Amino acid sequence: FIVFLSAAYINFTHCIREFRAAVKAGKYIIPVLLPPKDPPDGGFNNGWTGPARVSIDWWQHADEICRSNRDPDTGVPFNFSALGNFRVVDMRGLQGDEVAA
Repeated sequence: FIVFLSAAYINFTHCIREFRAAVKAGKYIIPVLLPPKDPPDGGFNNGWTGPARVSIDWWQHADEICRSNRDPDTGVPFNFSALGNFRVVDMRGLQGDEVAA
């Protein structure tokens, strides 16, 4: 399961459902940190604005920028800590065909 992480993803109800379902099903998750882009008309940033993948708790930024850390269907609190269990692909700052993993 590939997750293209951005502030928009973290705050979109359907994406949260998708992420929660993948975690519940025990799917292998590949988090991809996208380069930040200007948000469309006051919306959320379309890239990852958090720390680099070298930070042990890089995923905590997702909790910080999420408007509601509650499951959209049950209202049960959750966090994005499951992301910390997987190897990250950081696409920020890459040129041409480079891949950082």
